[in-house]
Amino acid sequence: LLLKKSSNFFTSTGCVAPPAPERRPPLGARVARASPAPRRPPPPPPMASPGLGQSRAQCPACPHLKHVPPPRPPPPPPEVMPANPPPPPPAPWADPPTLFCFLVALVMGNEPELLRHQLSTGSSIFGCDHYAIFSEQAMIIGPRAGKMVKSIAIGGPMHTSKSNTPDFIRAWKKIREMGLHKHSDWSVKVDPDAVYVPSVLRPKLKAHQLSTDTDMVFFKNCPKYKSMQGPLEVFSKAAALEFFDKFESCQEQGYIMKRGEDWFFDRCMERLHVRSIEDYEMLDDKYCTDVEPSCTNGMAAFHPFKTVDAHVTCLEAASK
Repeated sequence: LLLKKSSNFFTSTGCVAPPAPERRPPLGARVARASPAPRRPPPPPPMASPGLGQSRAQCPACPHLKHVPPPRPPPPPPEVMPANPPPPPPAPWADPPTLFCFLVALVMGNEPELLRHQLSTGSSIFGCDHYAIFSEQAMIIGPRAGKMVKSIAIGGPMHTSKSNTPDFIRAWKKIREMGLHKHSDWSVKVDPDAVYVPSVLRPKLKAHQLSTDTDMVFFKNCPKYKSMQGPLEVFSKAAALEFFDKFESCQEQGYIMKRGEDWFFDRCMERLHVRSIEDYEMLDDKYCTDVEPSCTNGMAAFHPFKTVDAHVTCLEAASK
């Protein structure tokens, strides 16, 4: 065979040249390593089906979904009424001075019927700017201005008129606790069987030209005894603040506790240095004059009238 010599190897016709020998770096030389190939990002998640987990409001283009209304907001918290709310402001039709009128009534007998009649006609204490009824147990008097008028329970037992001071002490404590006497120019205690006309009392009080915030006064209304009779007890705001704050000190006096409530009130006012004013044009009381009240002499109250019919007759005569 004819052989040809090349520079690196021998070839012959029809023969493939052998591969070149692998070149290795010398011992100790640094070898550059190829950087790793970059990682491929993960494939995107498959697209959700239209409307999956959505409402129709969130996906308008999904007619196959049912209409789901949006969630309702939570209801507001219930309104919490105070335990003893303050009295409302005086009625806009009321002329000054303003009156807080109260009475203590029995739950049995004729007094509940008298009170219901007075409420229905807006007479007696229901013609005052503020009023309160106290009784041994709470009783419903009737509706007025969309609400039920109820008495305030003060516990019992109740006593006769000659020993009723403990009953009124419980009522006075409740008045002090509720602050009912602080919102009117005058406080007026009335008997349930009295025919009382607040619209007549107001100008009589106004004529005295007193500052009820500073003048501590109450009125004596019986000329026979020069005393204050219980069917109508009238005292200024300043006197009310003094009395309701300190009446318990009068209980320590034995002679004051021996008789009825009007005796206690009259003597306690004197002990507290509350000035008395004689005005015998306020009350026509049979137990002072020994004569049946006429109901036509311009007084602000007439006493006693134990039945509804008698009360109606006297009130009509007094209103003429």
